[in-house]
Amino acid sequence: KIDLDLYYDPEPGKLGRSYTKLGGVVAERPLDPAICRLPEKLLHNADPAHLIMCEVAAMAFRHAGYDPDNIPTPHAGVYIGHSGGSVLAGEMACHN
Repeated sequence: KIDLDLYYDPEPGKLGRSYTKLGGVVAERPLDPAICRLPEKLLHNADPAHLIMCEVAAMAFRHAGYDPDNIPTPHAGVYIGHSGGSVLAGEMACHN
């Protein structure tokens, strides 16, 4: 269970805090190369959590009607929050 007091503050703009209690959780799993094409070297050297973020971003672009491999504008982006560590960072990424 996550201690919301570590992250939540109802006042927008507080550094290191979120003013919403809503969010989604994406479980760690192997990257699906059909969803997000990445160079082979990156697949073996990247943190698995970062690979999943790339997959989620590619899915978000597709959902918005864009091809993630050929984005027509340099002003498009997907914003993702990440906390809690992962296989490589472990508990050091989320510490009191």
